Amino acid sequence: MSNITLTCDVSQMKKVTSLFKPVNKEVLFIFRPEEMIIWSVDTSNVLLLEMNAGKSAFLNYVCEAEKVVCVDIENMNKALSRVMEDDMLMLFLGDKSNEMRINIVKREHKKISRNREFMFPLMQSSLNYKEFKFEQPNSFQIKSLLWKTAIIDMGVSVEDYSGDFFIQITKDKIKFQAGEKGIGKTKVEYHKSELREIALEAGTETVTIDLGLKFIYDFFRVLPDDLLLKFKVKDKKPFICLFEMADVKLNTLESARPFTFRFLLAPVLSRDEDRDTSDDGVGLELGTEVNVPNIDNKPIVEEKGLEL
Repeated sequence: MSNITLTCDVSQMKKVTSLFKPVNKEVLFIFRPEEMIIWSVDTSNVLLLEMNAGKSAFLNYVCEAEKVVCVDIENMNKALSRVMEDDMLMLFLGDKSNEMRINIVKREHKKISRNREFMFPLMQSSLNYKEFKFEQPNSFQIKSLLWKTAIIDMGVSVEDYSGDFFIQITKDKIKFQAGEKGIGKTKVEYHKSELREIALEAGTETVTIDLGLKFIYDFFRVLPDDLLLKFKVKDKKPFICLFEMADVKLNTLESARPFTFRFLLAPVLSRDEDRDTSDDGVGLELGTEVNVPNIDNKPIVEEKGLEL
């Protein structure tokens, strides 16, 4: 017998499984003695998401031999939709079982005071796990809150999925553009001072990427706001996003390792040649001084603080 069991914070697992919703309902769970991987690719082979967690990322993890199963992630997300912050998730997968069992429990004085049990049938899937390795020479880092502001608050709504999403990275700024020819476009630019890092290889002045708006919008809008997103970019190569989510309840354990994610999105290799990505109009150049008379010409008043 080689049963698999794990225990973790339920709110953390809820965040993990919700990230796979925009990818595919079929998700592979790959259990190995030293780690667990959750992996899925969309039906058009454009979008891929992988989560990797070593055994130290869990409160308890027991796996003697590798086992790969496929589960409907939509059903799992429904089960995790109503949980309490202090709940624990306990997963059990028997050696010859055709179901994955999840218990959501609450403990009081080391005894279970509440228990909800869910059974998820294992699916026959056409997905085959592939380990991808990409060496991307260019990168930039940005906080997820700022990234989501650029993606979601550009005047782009759920109905605008048919539009394009264009990224241009230079040594001192990054530009996002969303829109559709003949309808309108929106641009957002950030100077490097707003980002954590921009690193382009020697001799590279500009990197441009064309992506599908739907995949960008669907995935990144569900990310937590406090992540540091590390992007690996190269012309005509997959757009790679790396980030980690740590379990706050395990931060006191030096051996605890966070859940690490790798998101890959295939670029669009052809667009209309007359698609305009230039900075037309008056425009504003990032980093230049802009005088606003009603603000900048006000006298500076020295603050004396409270007088006691």
